[in-house]
Amino acid sequence: MNKVLVTGGKGMLATDLIYFLKKENYEVISVDIEELDIIKEKDVHEFILKTKPNILINSAAYTAVDKCESEPISEKINGEALKFLSQACANSSVKLIHFSTDYIFSDNFTKPISENEKTNPINAYGKGKLIGEENILKEDNLDYSIFRVQWLYGKNGKNFVDTMLKLSETKNEISVVSDQIGRPTSTKFLAELVVKTLSLNLKGIYHLGPKDECSWFDFASYILKDKNTKVLPIPSSAYPTPAKRPFYSVLGLEKINSELKDKILEKTWKELVDEYLKRS
Repeated sequence: MNKVLVTGGKGMLATDLIYFLKKENYEVISVDIEELDIIKEKDVHEFILKTKPNILINSAAYTAVDKCESEPISEKINGEALKFLSQACANSSVKLIHFSTDYIFSDNFTKPISENEKTNPINAYGKGKLIGEENILKEDNLDYSIFRVQWLYGKNGKNFVDTMLKLSETKNEISVVSDQIGRPTSTKFLAELVVKTLSLNLKGIYHLGPKDECSWFDFASYILKDKNTKVLPIPSSAYPTPAKRPFYSVLGLEKINSELKDKILEKTWKELVDEYLKRS
């Protein structure tokens, strides 16, 4: 079980996944859209038959949440493509690992959300991701793990941390919403955690993230704690976006904590920010 195919190979999460997979001596096949377009059913089946991986980690995604409201291709990438990947993996006895999102849930929660809570997405990105999950669950004889994650940032892609740092170079004040709560998660942390789970052969749906939560305002304030830029809290109503966001979408971590006993799960979001800033 040591040959891993990683899709979306040039992306923010995939590049960290590849690093940790190779560190643990997995044989890695990394592909991006130039080598494999996951919305092309025939290509997906042929590529898996040709490369014969033991595990497929699907990091390919359309993650521009606001653009998903007006870009139909996002639903094909985040949703329909998972039908093809699931079928191909099931046919070749390949384990499928896929990443989903907190945005598959409604805006009605006030405490951490467990894996078995009812889904009801309030934006197009969440709807596409939910279709992807449903396509995985429909496939008989498929060995799979769905990891729901949120508020990702990493070195190899556009992200909130870098945006705040860039803005601080030219602005004395930055306004950031204070009424949306989640778990800021670095791709380095997530990739390392996912690779640790491979030896457990987890099956089903799991929520992953650091041990604590915060608002976007808290997140920005910590990122810029050593800068001269002042961070001002504002309500979501003062910063309208094409895609609606839930106010509280913190993913509950009880399930992964019960199955993986590792100190990585004790890391806080502030520790992850500190690690990221040292890497940058």
